[in-house]
Amino acid sequence: MVLILHALMSASRVGYRRCAERFNELGWNACFIHLPYHYSRVPRGYWNGELAITCDLIRNAEGLRQGVTELRQLMSALRERGSGEFGVLATSYGGWIGALLAMVERDLRFAALMAPIVNVEHAIWESPVARSIRRANCAVPISSRLSSPDISI
Repeated sequence: MVLILHALMSASRVGYRRCAERFNELGWNACFIHLPYHYSRVPRGYWNGELAITCDLIRNAEGLRQGVTELRQLMSALRERGSGEFGVLATSYGGWIGALLAMVERDLRFAALMAPIVNVEHAIWESPVARSIRRANCAVPISSRLSSPDISI
């Protein structure tokens, strides 16, 4: 089974479907995973993936942890049903989650991680998602943010 993990703010399944078809031709099953805050998991009023990497570092970490946990649960369920070999094909945000998965799942046959997010500062401040982050940060004056009971310095 190949677990296909998409990019941050991925807009289409088309390319991933082509990858799945090619893996099927090679005898592998393929599973396209909707990672946290993407596709079917986007709250109303937000863009696909907009909430995956934001200025809320706790939510970012929880989303990453959720992605890895769900993949491990899926792998466990598939093992119970006879799947014995797993691989990961992952891009960007999916590559980050795939790398974390590879650290805890040692029996992956392969992990192809394309452009995984490795520079969190860049992902937060310079990526396409940075527009929404800057908008969120600029919406609240600094003095209000510092006096908030949720923030400690």
